Amino acid sequence: MFPGRKRMTSGAMGDISEAKVMKLGPQEGKESGPKVFRSKAKILKSGAPVDSYVHIVVVGSSKCGKTCLIKSFKGEPWPPTSNYRSTPCLADVRFLGGSKKSMIWDMDARPDFLEARREAYEETDIILLCFDIRGESTLSEQTEQWLQEIKTHRPHTPIMLVGLKQETRYDRSLQGQITEVEANQLKIDRGLEAYMEASAFHRSGVVEIFEAAVGITVGNGLCNKVMWRDRGFRLPLAFTGGFL
Repeated sequence: MFPGRKRMTSGAMGDISEAKVMKLGPQEGKESGPKVFRSKAKILKSGAPVDSYVHIVVVGSSKCGKTCLIKSFKGEPWPPTSNYRSTPCLADVRFLGGSKKSMIWDMDARPDFLEARREAYEETDIILLCFDIRGESTLSEQTEQWLQEIKTHRPHTPIMLVGLKQETRYDRSLQGQITEVEANQLKIDRGLEAYMEASAFHRSGVVEIFEAAVGITVGNGLCNKVMWRDRGFRLPLAFTGGFL
């Protein structure tokens, strides 16, 4: 268990593959997908204790595909129609016959947003470090600055390495793609929790990444959300629907 974490009594990691994203039922004129809250202020309000939710931060170089990963997970139509906003969203992920509320932060990669990332890192349970497998930049170039930043601001938090744009593995016109062997070697060398790949375009492997993140987090024990609890914030007990 990582320092500063509280072991949950029901925290056996179990079979990650059992986890399923809870989606809205079909509704006329609405997209089906996890219910999402656009505002941190609206996420953190009276309701369920904040200690019970999984805090997931998603980082990676600009245009690596992390925003499309989250939009695909949320069930948004392809191609994405909304502009990028570095805001958290809230979704229920089924786990071991129940569900875990998960707050997912899509972080802006620009240097000017370091302070915002530092805030997001506080009391996060797991970090998804994303990269573009097409290899326009090397794996080291895409990940080293993030590994150093995480080591500085959140050294004991588990990290999942996530390769994106998996559909390009079948494009024979591309050369220099980052291989699974390279990525798995980085995972071993840097002590990362897991390596997974996904295609937001094909919606392949997307849900499984967030299932795995929740499973790893619950297995390690959730962080005590002291910062949020001391400020009097709570999560909603139930979703009220749609985008806010």
